[in-house]
Amino acid sequence: MPEGGLIRSLGGPRTSVIALGVLLLFLAGVLAMLLADPARGVWGEDGLIEESQVLIWAQSGLIGLAFWWACRAPRQRWLVFWLGLLAALAGARELDLHIRLNPQSLGEWGVRYRLDWWTDGQVPLKVKAAWAGAAVALGLALSVPPMLARPRPFRWLRRGHLASWLLSCAFACLALGWVMDDVLRGAFESHVQLDVEELAELAGAVLFLFAVLFWISEPPE
Repeated sequence: MPEGGLIRSLGGPRTSVIALGVLLLFLAGVLAMLLADPARGVWGEDGLIEESQVLIWAQSGLIGLAFWWACRAPRQRWLVFWLGLLAALAGARELDLHIRLNPQSLGEWGVRYRLDWWTDGQVPLKVKAAWAGAAVALGLALSVPPMLARPRPFRWLRRGHLASWLLSCAFACLALGWVMDDVLRGAFESHVQLDVEELAELAGAVLFLFAVLFWISEPPE
């Protein structure tokens, strides 16, 4: 197997220590949720599985952003930053933070994700400008790092780079969760649809977390 391939990607002591710390933090978070609400259900909104996803996304985001400047190569640095940002946004989405940006929560400075809000003359121009600036900044943060990192996903996959395969599988699981939630909603019994959706999203979050860990330990060449 070529240098930097699957076996070497399993990482060394640093990856093991980080993975153990992440696991302990995750278990501590789950235990705290159970102690705070012993009757907490496993499935559904605010269930144990959904809240666990938030913990995992938070860990992925913190690890990725924390190791941004610690990475040795500039390309690896930008790619790790991008992964951390994706994880942070996924965690925010699980918490439905985008809904809390509406006028009911933020008053005059709230935003609506509709064209008629942007064309409404009663909405102050300064509010529209602020949210347009935020959207542009987020778009740049999501698009510039991959361009600077110049990823070679097909080459990395062919060479058996473990983090690349984990990330691909994570995206596949998350896509399955999205399809079950937004495309096939109503096609199955509600409990079946919810079970598959939540398990797919949980698997995607876990795979993403380990992809970040292995990427830090052994970046692709």
